[in-house]
Amino acid sequence: MRTLATRLAVLVALLTVAVVPALGPAAAAGKLSLWRLKTYIPPADKILDANAQDCAKKAGVELAIQTYTFDDMWTKFTAAIESKTLPDIAELDAVGPARLANLGRLADVSDVVAAATKELGPILANADGAVKFGGKYYAVPHYAIPLVLFYRPDILAKVGAEPPDTWEDIQRVSEKVKKAGAQEFPNGFPWNRTGDGYDPAMSLLWSYGAAWVDKSGKFTGIPKAQGLEALKVVTRAYLADKTSAFDYLSWSGATNNEAFMAGKITFTPNGPSILFQEESTQHPLLKDTAIKLMPRGPAGRNLATHRMRDGPREFREVHDGIVPPDGAALRQAAGRSLLEYAHREDHRRHGQAGSSGRLARPDDTGGGRGRLGQRAHGHDHTRDRRQGDARGGDRRGQQADQGDLRSAPGKVNALTDRHRERLLGYALIAPVAIFLGGLVGYPFLSAIYLSLTEKTVGYPAHFVGLRNYGALLESGRFRIVAWNSAAFTVGSIVVKLVIGMAMALALHNVVRGNQFIRGILLLPWVIPTVVIALTWKWLMDLFRGLINVALIDVGAVKGGVHWLGDPTLAMVSVIMANVWRGFPFFGVSFLAAMQTVPQDLYDAAAVDGAGGWHKFWRITLPSIKGVVAVVTLLSTIVTLNDFNIVYIMTRGGPGAATHIFATYSYELGIMSQRWGLAMAASMASLPLVALLIVGVVRYLHREEE
Repeated sequence: MRTLATRLAVLVALLTVAVVPALGPAAAAGKLSLWRLKTYIPPADKILDANAQDCAKKAGVELAIQTYTFDDMWTKFTAAIESKTLPDIAELDAVGPARLANLGRLADVSDVVAAATKELGPILANADGAVKFGGKYYAVPHYAIPLVLFYRPDILAKVGAEPPDTWEDIQRVSEKVKKAGAQEFPNGFPWNRTGDGYDPAMSLLWSYGAAWVDKSGKFTGIPKAQGLEALKVVTRAYLADKTSAFDYLSWSGATNNEAFMAGKITFTPNGPSILFQEESTQHPLLKDTAIKLMPRGPAGRNLATHRMRDGPREFREVHDGIVPPDGAALRQAAGRSLLEYAHREDHRRHGQAGSSGRLARPDDTGGGRGRLGQRAHGHDHTRDRRQGDARGGDRRGQQADQGDLRSAPGKVNALTDRHRERLLGYALIAPVAIFLGGLVGYPFLSAIYLSLTEKTVGYPAHFVGLRNYGALLESGRFRIVAWNSAAFTVGSIVVKLVIGMAMALALHNVVRGNQFIRGILLLPWVIPTVVIALTWKWLMDLFRGLINVALIDVGAVKGGVHWLGDPTLAMVSVIMANVWRGFPFFGVSFLAAMQTVPQDLYDAAAVDGAGGWHKFWRITLPSIKGVVAVVTLLSTIVTLNDFNIVYIMTRGGPGAATHIFATYSYELGIMSQRWGLAMAASMASLPLVALLIVGVVRYLHREEE
């Protein structure tokens, strides 16, 4: 069996030689760009980069390598498709070839495939279907790691259970573990918006006969009856048996690894990264970690060796994915020694021969599942002019103010000083106005236009009027998103307003250490939002979060509070994180406004016997209400469009409990690549924002007058 290094060297060399004649000026100058997926296994990343650079050196070209994760892969490629800046060579999951080939963004690499298969052997049936369209190859499959089931044999031994072979077995064993008190939520399948959620979902659906394509790759849609039976597996674990926590619906791609290694779950699907982490750190649970094939269903067993990213219509490349119950089609699992071991263990437990079978030359170091090496080709208020008194004013002065100057016949009409100043002002602000128009105006108008079109990434936009908005209004998901956005925004603003006002009042009356305290309270405002979101996510983690650990230690609760798993608490949690980040802006702004209020007003009120509460309502608040209105408006706009906090903490989950306009637009535009609908969703809050701006501006005008 060839080592991974040898196989990659041959592959990358073939790719480089093949693409150079067809590439543009960069290739002609001896430069190529390669985009590569990170593997979650650092040694594998080093080997891949080293081999790529070695092959580039042999080919006499300079290779620039960029890496990305599964989570940000399609964000990067969506931008590259629209801006026509795709790399010369790219590595994707198994969805990529079909998507980019359909867009005409991939070159025919049939010659590369022919050379590679001649030396390395034929491509597996399921991998062949993922890269071959219309009789031509548009990508070269170069390694794959199947999804496997990780479980705890020590816990199974305690409850007297055998390793599960079916989805029903997992439910049954999970119930035993829970009843025995070994773990509260042992079923750690993360049915969420990550690759670790999509892959098991694909495996589950296919094993129940709910495939969305037939074996020729033609889209058929998910059969309703089989699909419902598959969904019962998921809903039962959450609603009936309660062997899964709703927090799992908000997990990120690595959280199931962390939960398994923390000893909090018995089962979870994953690639080899859990074993790698345990081996590299000599983790105590290494001896109690075992793996086996993914569970089988009524229609057989599916070995998910690729990532599921969007709706079923994107998966024309997926076929031959169901392994019959007799295991005759096991050869289509392109894997590594990890899968061979799981296969042997299955045979051993069932008293069968322990033949490992040769699984299509598995690689030796790992990587992402289903990877494919492939070629990608402020308001400035103008005061009203003062008009001269009609009875006592100077006629000429009135004409001058009204801009009605007429020179005597034969004389050149001279500009007044007022006109000269006005023209000078226009000339001075013109560069800024043009810059802002290009920076803000053009993208804004483009977004409005796209919202009126049927626009899919990579395809021309077609004007459809208000059809996208009509589709959103009829969508139950959009109504949930709109309600969540309102709750998130109003809840955040009200709390920030109260805490910010309290902060300002406290600092306004503090004399010693005022500057130091103000600097400390400003920290949440200056810390990057990503850091804040990650910190709050850790604080509210079900198993390891500081808040839950503290509550359990003091005896307030017996088990962790589901801060990110309960729909109501999840919304409260993201609001708390948003408030913590934003209240310093309110506090500092209110404090600055309070310091402009004349002290004489407070002294006079004190003489009249007014207390602190009356001073606040009668003097402080009326004096700073303009600032309050502006700060509230600005924060409302920012909060309504917040993305980082919600996406990092919950990804809109559990379910759609915290899905807001920003995350929903991202899901439509990046994940589903439906830009027209995504822009319409992002514009949904525009009328409300416009009304708020108009209302605040009119209020400020009235106050000024």
